[in-house]
Amino acid sequence: MLLRVPRSSVIYGRVVHDQSKELSPYLEELGKFLPAAIMGVLVIYCYRNISFAEPSKALLEIVAGLVTLFIHLWKRNMPLSILVGTGFYMVMLNLF
Repeated sequence: MLLRVPRSSVIYGRVVHDQSKELSPYLEELGKFLPAAIMGVLVIYCYRNISFAEPSKALLEIVAGLVTLFIHLWKRNMPLSILVGTGFYMVMLNLF
């Protein structure tokens, strides 16, 4: 699969960050910590409005989250786990 990147962004990236220099230790730590923190915030955001007044819908949302978690722990592929979890939720939502 070919990815087209605008030429201006490639030039901008080379001007802003010189590849020959190392990143600061602070930025390297942020690079390790931030993706998991962002996913944690997204999980909290997704589950903030679960209504147990409709137990079947609440259960469906929790199970879809567990499917997403299971796929991620199994394959260690974030886009795949998000896609499978979302697909599972949409299919189950339309079936029930």
